[in-house]
Amino acid sequence: MLCRLVRIPRVQESTMSTFPTAAPHTGPSWQAQPGLAVQTVLTDDAGGAYRISVYAPPGPAPARGWPVLLWLDDEFADLAWALWRHHAQGRKGPVIAPGVLVSVGYPGASRREQDYVPALAGAGGGRADAFRRFLFDDVLPQVAAGWPLDPDTLALGGHSLGGLFVLDTLLRAPERAHAWLAISPSVWWGDGHLARLADSVPAQAHGPVLVYVGEHEQGLSPAEATLAADARERLAAHRGARRMVDGAREFVQALARGEALQPRFTCIAGEGHRSLVPRALDLALRGLYGR
Repeated sequence: MLCRLVRIPRVQESTMSTFPTAAPHTGPSWQAQPGLAVQTVLTDDAGGAYRISVYAPPGPAPARGWPVLLWLDDEFADLAWALWRHHAQGRKGPVIAPGVLVSVGYPGASRREQDYVPALAGAGGGRADAFRRFLFDDVLPQVAAGWPLDPDTLALGGHSLGGLFVLDTLLRAPERAHAWLAISPSVWWGDGHLARLADSVPAQAHGPVLVYVGEHEQGLSPAEATLAADARERLAAHRGARRMVDGAREFVQALARGEALQPRFTCIAGEGHRSLVPRALDLALRGLYGR
């Protein structure tokens, strides 16, 4: 299976100028954490608690505010921040502009399988619409009240089901962000939900769309090829049915119909569903916020 790297378009300026104003009575109590700027817990209208972490660089913000990435799947947030900080503090000068990373997680049991997936008529599903409103109408305004952010650089990123949420937002609420990062998106979910959405790309959809998958997500790695025959066959059949590589590639090809979109598909050789995350984040940060 051919995997190649491609040049990534950077975030371009748009017409968005501000975040919604945060309700004054809902201001969070931010607490410093080791390795983080600050962290707090916010609660949505349904009473669900979320751990919100803000990673911010030292010093004054640029005149327009900090570039900002809203990142789901906070288990990878420390990694994303380490990469961003590394590239923004290069010995020979910054490779990328410094910015703010906002990550979203759970103080208790994960609710990803409810929050990150949309409700489908007649087929059940989750609460992605409500979660989307919480992120953009509550979380981001709360953060923007404490850190100067440049809304024109806002990117939404996630992995696996988080990538599904990113691409669902792109096609159902494209005004919410200006760049989109989906690592190993669950293109199989909902029996082709994303493929159906991509049949009609909304005119408002805009910006870079970066989709990364690992070569071994639709096959077996060399180590997995040594499994017992029955386990090897089950795993190969499971991955073949999900079509993570081909499905993502076809989705990105469908997005080419969007005149204001800059879709890019990258299959990273030698990587699987989780092992590609560091390499994908590294490429995406340098592409989106590079100098």
